[in-house]
Amino acid sequence: MDDVQIADLMIKFRDHGDRDSWEQLYQLFKLRIRSYLYLRVKVDHREVNDCASEFWLHLRDYLRDYQYDPERPPFNWLLRSAMYLGKRYREMQRRQTGLKGLTRSSSEDCALGIDPNPTPPEKMLRDEACQIVRETISSIEKPIQRNMAKAYFLEGRVAKNVADEAGVNHKTGWGHLVSARKEIGRKLARRVDEIQSHT
Repeated sequence: MDDVQIADLMIKFRDHGDRDSWEQLYQLFKLRIRSYLYLRVKVDHREVNDCASEFWLHLRDYLRDYQYDPERPPFNWLLRSAMYLGKRYREMQRRQTGLKGLTRSSSEDCALGIDPNPTPPEKMLRDEACQIVRETISSIEKPIQRNMAKAYFLEGRVAKNVADEAGVNHKTGWGHLVSARKEIGRKLARRVDEIQSHT
């Protein structure tokens, strides 16, 4: 497929939400985008699949200002968008208060991958954060979203497999997980604000 055809797929998807165009782009570039995020942008191997999924989920937003330029291959434009997302994704992971480290563990204390000898206050906050995550997931009204969030955040399952087992496509499945993560993040942030207001 030449650059003009690829650009046409990108524009059709952006302007009309054409699913066939999205699927063709996905099949053409899914492996190359993932490899680029891992090898060039240095997204952690544990996060690269999720980061790539987020790229494809939000592709239409990234295409908002795209215009075909014969001097700039459309695939290079996709790589630049992936680089932007990957860097933002890494920064987001650094800024979060260890959400995945706190939650994506089968151990009861949720301490996998964190300082093995936390001080008593640190362990208390960590335990409280784990409890907030569990309660937030349990309170999700939609059964499919609740079950997917439990499998992904608490059991450490892969997003793609979680979506497959729920019987939804990967884009829909990722949307459920993003919604759950935002709700967890809001409740954790609210608790952090409460702690800071009392210090």
